[in-house]
Amino acid sequence: MNVLPGLIQSANATPNPSVSGTLWTIVGLSIAAFAVVEVLVVRQALRHPPAQPSRRRAIEIAWLATPAVILLALVVWSGVVLGSDVRSAPAKPDLTIAIDGRMFVWNIHYPGPTGDKLTLNQLHLPVGKVARIDLTSDDVVHGFWIPQFRVKQKATPGQTVTLYLQPMQTGDFNIVCAELCGNSHYAMRGFVHVESQEDFDRWLASQEPGT
Repeated sequence: MNVLPGLIQSANATPNPSVSGTLWTIVGLSIAAFAVVEVLVVRQALRHPPAQPSRRRAIEIAWLATPAVILLALVVWSGVVLGSDVRSAPAKPDLTIAIDGRMFVWNIHYPGPTGDKLTLNQLHLPVGKVARIDLTSDDVVHGFWIPQFRVKQKATPGQTVTLYLQPMQTGDFNIVCAELCGNSHYAMRGFVHVESQEDFDRWLASQEPGT
């Protein structure tokens, strides 16, 4: 099994403020740019006779430079978020969980002294704790996606990718396969249950190794 160095993704549920801020900024700028361009296009189309293209160099430079500067700023901002908030690994996780995708189920393993405790499609996490997720696939490429966590990562056969999750509020959230993996792809769903440390410990103690 190959472990891919550097493919580390962390997320604070729900959702990651840095990722959400970047997303909504891009959406807002895209809407604003679309509105400005459409207004100018309609204005030009309705003019009679049509105005001649402007030959003023300052306007042409501004027209090209403004979106270039905005895009460059977004690239830098996204790179900072990607490096600091999404692919940064904590010093030490509070627990380690192995997840392998298989047509059409998520097998979730909790290591224990007498063997792994296995659940199907049910990921339990203690609130506020950092969980290391070792993600892989047993057959084809699957897409491990928790929309509310802003986490999406491919699960590839023969490779293990490490994710770090730190849910900051209790609740139940969806796990979705975001990769077309077969005829029952639509049914490959799981759930994240974020609960208090006491409830998590009680649930884990109730599970038998290999079940």
